[in-house]
Amino acid sequence: MAFYLAVADSGAAYSADSVLNKLKDKQQQPFQQQRLIPKWQPLLIKFQTSVIYFFSGFAKAQGPLWANGTAAYYAVNNSIFNRFSMEWLNDVQWLANVMTWGAVFIELSAPFLLWFRATRLWAIGMVAVLQLGIFATMNIGTFQLIGIAITLIFLEKSDIDAFWRWLGKGKS
Repeated sequence: MAFYLAVADSGAAYSADSVLNKLKDKQQQPFQQQRLIPKWQPLLIKFQTSVIYFFSGFAKAQGPLWANGTAAYYAVNNSIFNRFSMEWLNDVQWLANVMTWGAVFIELSAPFLLWFRATRLWAIGMVAVLQLGIFATMNIGTFQLIGIAITLIFLEKSDIDAFWRWLGKGKS
């Protein structure tokens, strides 16, 4: 993702520079047109994100621990990566199964659901729940936060505008 951000015009939309330039331009020229960003740049990032999630889920689906539902138990109890012991998960096998198969389901379905307006927000929510769950239980750096952030590129302007309107309704 860092490579894509380096070669793409990533500062044109949601960067501190773009906000400052818009404020400065509004003061000088109130009717200046917005800069256009080539479509191929975000599409390439979206495609790569879909590939990452799909093949991660596909690889998991091939493994025997993922198939029998115990992979999440072993992952969260790995002494090298776990934040705290979750040995109790062995006594709640159904929860380990849900965590395991849920991860595979999300990673196999999100790459497709992210592309459609009707399912996009659900897919982003599922990815966020998966990545935050991993972040809460495993100590493997900021990979999960990046995993959430890259799915946000699928949001369209209408989604972001609706979010800001929703936040504004809470003010009294």
